[in-house]
Amino acid sequence: MYVLQEKIERLFDNAKWRTFIDCFCKQWSKKNNIQIHGICAWGFEVFENNAFLAKNIRRYFCYFGGQNLGSKQNVDRISANICQEFLRFIRQQEPRWAEGIVCLLSQEKATLLKEPDYQCKATDKLLSAYLAETDDILAEYSDYIIASIASFIFKIGEVKTYETDIVFRWRVFQLYLILEHLFGHYTAPLSDIELRMKMAAIHFNDNQVAPFYQNMDEQNSISEYESFILNNFVFKRMEMIFEKITQGDTFKLKQRCFHTGDELTLNINQEVYLLAKQQIETSYKRFYI
Repeated sequence: MYVLQEKIERLFDNAKWRTFIDCFCKQWSKKNNIQIHGICAWGFEVFENNAFLAKNIRRYFCYFGGQNLGSKQNVDRISANICQEFLRFIRQQEPRWAEGIVCLLSQEKATLLKEPDYQCKATDKLLSAYLAETDDILAEYSDYIIASIASFIFKIGEVKTYETDIVFRWRVFQLYLILEHLFGHYTAPLSDIELRMKMAAIHFNDNQVAPFYQNMDEQNSISEYESFILNNFVFKRMEMIFEKITQGDTFKLKQRCFHTGDELTLNINQEVYLLAKQQIETSYKRFYI
């Protein structure tokens, strides 16, 4: 019993974190007379593997939704305010979680909380806020994940700059793993060699904060190994999945990419879409320690 309790205490308390987000949204909405709601999705909730919560989580991705937000400039302004205010809220409610936050990311615009030449530590963290015009941010997020298949097929969204931007390259590997989990069963099972390349993709997914501080031109350059895995496995797998899920009774899914603003358009089988969306939303809601 003691060992189990000790193990639980080492896990990131995402239930408490979500409560923070809910409380903050109510407080911020009352103060600003604009109703918002939020989720904190890392993406790997779809695996429903609590081992993820034992890792050194360094990026807190918070997605907020609201209605009647106005122009893009106004959305950007509100998002920046939400990010700053949420950091203050965390400092008040749980100072130990705020200690390591050294960078804010609002609508993909970074605000450094340390000097530009600061050397990031392994414990440093980033707090990210993305605001969308929607009355259901979880449904919007689910559509974004599903529509990301279009990023791989048409080389837009996160995939557009994967060769030159290390942060987006990490996201490409992460998106592949999520999409493989959601749709891979519609294709032939992975061979032993493909399973090894999938494990390599897991290795290349990272969440460091350093790229927002240091000049990482050398590290930004894609390695031969990464290029091989992406071009000879990941992109080919996405093409296979794309071919399978775009057959039969399809409809056009349109969704803006959360991290680039590109519009993602995907003709997808209606039943496949509904099952995937349900899986994303259900796994998010029950992913707790």
